[in-house]
Amino acid sequence: MRIVAARALGEIGAAAPSAVKALIQGLDDYDVKVRSETVKALGSADAVAKSAVPFLAKVRNTDENPEVRHAAAEAIETISSSTTASPFWPWVLATLLTVSVI
Repeated sequence: MRIVAARALGEIGAAAPSAVKALIQGLDDYDVKVRSETVKALGSADAVAKSAVPFLAKVRNTDENPEVRHAAAEAIETISSSTTASPFWPWVLATLLTVSVI
């Protein structure tokens, strides 16, 4: 169940930054599969997960499982190289919503 939750939170991570906070808690799970899915989910959240980088660095340096450490390193790279969405798009959407159609 916790593995499925980690995957689901990863899928909504970009849309809900609060999901990142929940995923950070999963990095300390006793189950290696949960830690692995949590790391992958954080990596897929891209720039939204920047606050998780220090926690991922700890996992990269201390996790007992080499695959989890490697996945954490990849997640850090993905997050660090991603950029946040342009502030232009919220303006475009707001403008489109206020334009009346004749």
